[in-house]
Amino acid sequence: MSLTSIAVRGAGWLSAVRIFLKGFSVLRYFILARFLLPAEFGRAGLAFLTLGFLEITTELGLFQAFIQRKDAEGEYARTIWSTLIVRGIVLAILLFIFSPIVSEFFDADIIYYLRLVSFVLLIKGFVNPNIMLLRKHGEYFKEFLFQALPSMIESIAVIALIFWVKDASVLIFGSIIGALIMVVLSFVLSPFPEYPASLYKLKELYSYGKWVTLGSIVTYLNDRSDDIAVGKLLGTKDFGLYEMSYKISNTPATEGAGLIYQIVFPLFSKIQQEKERLRRGVHKTLLISLVTSIVFAIVIHLLLPLFIFVVLTPEWLPIIPLVDLMLLFGVIRANISVGTAFFDATGRPSTAFVVNSIKLVSLLLLLFPLISKYGVYGAGLSVVIAQAIPVPWFFLKLEKELNA
Repeated sequence: MSLTSIAVRGAGWLSAVRIFLKGFSVLRYFILARFLLPAEFGRAGLAFLTLGFLEITTELGLFQAFIQRKDAEGEYARTIWSTLIVRGIVLAILLFIFSPIVSEFFDADIIYYLRLVSFVLLIKGFVNPNIMLLRKHGEYFKEFLFQALPSMIESIAVIALIFWVKDASVLIFGSIIGALIMVVLSFVLSPFPEYPASLYKLKELYSYGKWVTLGSIVTYLNDRSDDIAVGKLLGTKDFGLYEMSYKISNTPATEGAGLIYQIVFPLFSKIQQEKERLRRGVHKTLLISLVTSIVFAIVIHLLLPLFIFVVLTPEWLPIIPLVDLMLLFGVIRANISVGTAFFDATGRPSTAFVVNSIKLVSLLLLLFPLISKYGVYGAGLSVVIAQAIPVPWFFLKLEKELNA
């Protein structure tokens, strides 16, 4: 089967996954938005923000290194699994113990939410790492099931629980249920990890994954420094508004970026030695990404005011100008993901680390002055400017590498 055929087939299945997942996710958030005020969303959002910080700062890059292996993948699975189980247990305990300190940092009453979310960390550590190979080997139907079923059940659980719990903790309860389903499905859909765990294999994986680790930390700080600043400086109400603005403006483009990366990273890895074929693949993918992200942005810009009046409540009207601004961020991000997939697939994950470092420095320089002057809108403005700064260098480097 040709690379194009594989890509089209993969795009079809993974597009179905994304549409299915986001359909339920969007429905879930919009139903909750009619029951909960922005400040309540903000409290749960701060718990998830902390969860993401712990996951990313302790990310070892093992999954990426696992996928990038050309041979003998199965020999590494038990090593990865054992490592992630220990990591999940340790992080869950630390978050449970230190939740009062985190709550005090944000000056918000979120201890209960933080302790709930620690169970998500614990459960996700038990997911079978062999499930990560489904995309690489073209088993897209299984990938669809693995991603779609947990998300669907999570969303249904959240929508059902809101009539009983009546606060934003339903989002965390839903995540716990979704994580449990993921663990079960990972063993149903992929083989049990074989071969004994090995410190030597862990070191070998980490020699590649260390760049992914650094890149993940910088990416997280790029993605969430604005959230941390808004949550710390402006309070849970503005944080809730900011979170909703981000979800509406960036979910289509960001999900598209994630979809494209998931498809082309394993494919680019397979043809990394075929220069001409690789060059054509990158250019085609860039064109598709650019057109798709722009179309999404235009549709959201045109429909958002009507959507808020019809579906949400007047408390959410302040997000309109912020969403329009953040659409620019989504377009840029979607297209950078294509180049990132190329550099990661050809064994140069350090490039993404450099780009994200430039973005992070720019963001940190802009964030606090702009928030002080423009409030929550200033946070969005700082994110867009920081995202745009490294773009010329990144794409010049990409084109140089493709023509080398």
